Amino acid sequence: METWFNLIDAVMAGEDTFACPDTETYNWVMGQFPNKCFPVINPVMDMQISYAWDRDHPVKNGIATFTYLVPREEVSAKITEFAGLVEDILNETMDPGDTDFEKALSLYLYFQKNYTYDDQAAEDNNNGRADYVSSYRLLTGKTGICHEISTAYSYLLMQAGVEATTVMGSNHEWSLIRLNGKNYHIDPTYVLSMDPGDLRYFLMTDEKRCEDGEFHSGTFTYCSAYSQDHPHPDYAADDETFQDLWSGYFDSFDHENQILNYVSFRDFGGIKVKSFSYKDY
Repeated sequence: METWFNLIDAVMAGEDTFACPDTETYNWVMGQFPNKCFPVINPVMDMQISYAWDRDHPVKNGIATFTYLVPREEVSAKITEFAGLVEDILNETMDPGDTDFEKALSLYLYFQKNYTYDDQAAEDNNNGRADYVSSYRLLTGKTGICHEISTAYSYLLMQAGVEATTVMGSNHEWSLIRLNGKNYHIDPTYVLSMDPGDLRYFLMTDEKRCEDGEFHSGTFTYCSAYSQDHPHPDYAADDETFQDLWSGYFDSFDHENQILNYVSFRDFGGIKVKSFSYKDY
């Protein structure tokens, strides 16, 4: 983390060197953090180790090097422009007093309304030609594939103070968030093809995630760390508090009373508007 902050300080200052103890740490930082924690790095800095000044030894005497993709005087402008974009999205979807539940759902609905799935990028990705994909591309171009969409969704939640990461399984990636100390799956990609307000992919348990996607929980890879080197803890998602929402569609918020009104198709007798209390979430 200290090395990551050193890199950010360097980019913010338009420098191309930063303090880093060794090549292993350099590889970790370059491969793990930028796309998930500071997406604007992607269009301004070359993330490939092979493009460091010395591809075999990017770190010498505690100093790491990297190269820029744009003139250094453009870096600050890019960062400022991206910060404004993120601020606009958060201000459009959330209010200062919103709970984490309200933030997560408002952003989920925003993604469904404002972003589209990029079929060409999906084809390129399957053929190993999608080196251009990133959460930055999704946020600025409003189209992307699953790991762009889920990473962008989780990134925006983190900016709003909600704990979030992503999960991979069977050639797909989605988000995992923590509400009130409990973990839940959210798929901001699958919902893009659903009817407006569909809640079936919101705050899912492990069992529901596996059921709606034909995934196997034992094959999940949690993308918060390189688990092959640093095993992650058990991020079990087994709380069924929100199961009634999975067969419903968003209707409205009662923010004052922390009530979600949703349209349910589960009950015999037709469509009903029901209420769900999300107090403490």
